[in-house]
Amino acid sequence: MFSISTDCSIGKVKIEKSTNPAIDKYIIDAIRKLPKFSKPGHYANGDPVTTWLTIPITVKSKDSE
Repeated sequence: MFSISTDCSIGKVKIEKSTNPAIDKYIIDAIRKLPKFSKPGHYANGDPVTTWLTIPITVKSKDSE
């Protein structure tokens, strides 16, 4: 899960279920490299707000194929 700040950039990144610290670092680095989003989240009155998104990522090892 990660946050999108009011300036549309990637904010905090959290791993919900860790599999391996090295893989976690790779995923966090990849999320941080995402381009800025085009619009921030906003309240009903239009004020921008930090928004959290969750992207499910499945990691499979060569042994599990």
